[in-house]
Amino acid sequence: MTLQIKKIHLQNWKCYENQVIEFDLNTDKNIWVIWGLNGYGKTSILEAVLWCLYGNEVISPQKLIKAAIDTQKESEEKQGYFYFPNVKTNPELELSVSITLQKEDKTYIISRTAKRVKKGSTFYAEVLEASFNFNGKLQIDSRERIDLLLPSSCREFFFFDGEKIKEYSNITQTTETRKAIESILGIPEIVNLKKDTENAVKKVEEKINQAKSNDRKLQDINTKLFQLTHEIATRKDRLQTAIEEYTQGQKILDDIKERASQVKEFRDKLNKIQELNIEQQRLREQVEKADKDIARVLENASIPMMRKFVKEMADDLQTKTLTNTRISISVNQLRELLQADTCVCGNCIGEKEYNFISQQLKNIEEAGIITEENSRIESLRIDLNRISQYQVPDLDKLLLERDRLEDDIEEINQVTENLKKDTQGLSETEANEIWRKVGQQEEFLKETERKIERLRHEIESLEKQQDERKRQKGELLNSDREMSMLNKQYQLAQGLNEAAKDLIDWYSENCQQTIEDHTSRLHSLVTNKPDKYDGVVLRNGYNLRIRQTNGDIVNPSTISEGEKEALVFAFIAGLNLASGKAAPLMMDTPFGKLDGIHQENIVKSLPQIPSQVILLATDRDLPDHLLNQLKPNIAQIHKIKLLEGTKDGSVVEVEE
Repeated sequence: MTLQIKKIHLQNWKCYENQVIEFDLNTDKNIWVIWGLNGYGKTSILEAVLWCLYGNEVISPQKLIKAAIDTQKESEEKQGYFYFPNVKTNPELELSVSITLQKEDKTYIISRTAKRVKKGSTFYAEVLEASFNFNGKLQIDSRERIDLLLPSSCREFFFFDGEKIKEYSNITQTTETRKAIESILGIPEIVNLKKDTENAVKKVEEKINQAKSNDRKLQDINTKLFQLTHEIATRKDRLQTAIEEYTQGQKILDDIKERASQVKEFRDKLNKIQELNIEQQRLREQVEKADKDIARVLENASIPMMRKFVKEMADDLQTKTLTNTRISISVNQLRELLQADTCVCGNCIGEKEYNFISQQLKNIEEAGIITEENSRIESLRIDLNRISQYQVPDLDKLLLERDRLEDDIEEINQVTENLKKDTQGLSETEANEIWRKVGQQEEFLKETERKIERLRHEIESLEKQQDERKRQKGELLNSDREMSMLNKQYQLAQGLNEAAKDLIDWYSENCQQTIEDHTSRLHSLVTNKPDKYDGVVLRNGYNLRIRQTNGDIVNPSTISEGEKEALVFAFIAGLNLASGKAAPLMMDTPFGKLDGIHQENIVKSLPQIPSQVILLATDRDLPDHLLNQLKPNIAQIHKIKLLEGTKDGSVVEVEE
């Protein structure tokens, strides 16, 4: 049976003059609702419970008064925790909060009182130590007893403020909180057993050392045993770290190999994509060539229409070329004639004729008329003749060929796109990078395996040395009857100590795994992203982490506030389930900044929590559709109303 709140009694506490809130525990339902509008005193009830249990840790005496000096201003006095209407008539008013808790046949009543005390012109709050009553008997050491019942460092697990959700994402980061969690799980009792056995070992060692203080050899053995024990512990820590690194590395390798196996399946398709890219490039070059041919045809489109005219011009130029050629030949003959002794008629050339012909030849040569004009005309004639012989390419054929090439390119594009879809957009570079990572991770695991094996050999060797030293120590201790008895006691105490260590390791791991299992199950029920998250992991003790479906472990600081609240809720409920002694869970503004999906999921999960759940809610936290979902599991609904005749008081009534 769980620990449950049976009654809360408030006297002169904030807006409550004399209010008793009773929870009917004669029911198999686990949810109670205290409903009120904002400003009616809902959060004041949570504050009262916290102050009653933990006093100045949660609300300081200064905050109870909330005024450094008595200014007699109502607006400032009202900010305190004393019931304001009565403060006006009784400045030295007393307030108190009492909580009754029940577990099976055990009844606990915890009360705390504070009084306004005037010193000079200033009022202070004088807070008394809480009283702790167990089954009708007043107990001493109330603070320690309260902390055993509901540890202060773990109070956020019992009294949950949805408006302060940002503070809860790092709820398990402190050593104090970790100790409190372990206390809830019962681990300290086993730790105490270990300490007892360690003390027994030390006492026996002290007796042995005293009996053999002069035995130098025994002292040397003890020194060596101490060194060996330290070295073994150091290597075991390193071994554990290496094993964890190997386990995590193996998970990473499995993920990479899974991707690599897909890459292997895609290899033929990737090769095909590469071949198609090469073929596509070749076709694009042909299209580019075809475009140039078509442009050239269009550029020369007028030539066929001018062919006849060009042919006539070429023939005319050929005639001129022949004429110039004849002139050129005649000039050559004249040069030969000038060089001859006689004319072609057989007579000698006179000086007058010779000078005339020479002058004409000189004029022609200086002007370069024959050679230059002949060369230009001949060049022009050849060009015109080539143009007249120009064969017009088949433009339709060129266009069809280009269209065919473009169709081939488009077809290759379609095939390539389909192959890329089949390969999930994987490129050759990415594939090679994945295989590189596989090799790199495999090498890391091999190196870690070698490290683990080396550490195990070292530990084994050191333990053998330790056993040998223990044997030598045993022989020395067995040298007489007294030492033989001490040796047996020493061996027995050591055996118990080792057993206690093993028990602590086993129990701690088992508790942590149990919390992970319960929290993961509840988180899967309340999260709005069940396809993204695959469970909750506890790291370095009880630090919360979330495992995603891809295997990644993420810090809660990276998720939304709503997801944080869902995570903390799952952890609190999971801790209750794992402890086997669930405490009451009081939730103020229970759904904080949650979206609709989170709200509905948490509402569905509340009946599964094996503890008393008290919801301090407004109509915004519990709209009608959520309230109707909860009603089959609600034991009672308490409603907060404003007290008639005053704007400063409230009253809590049970809804019939």
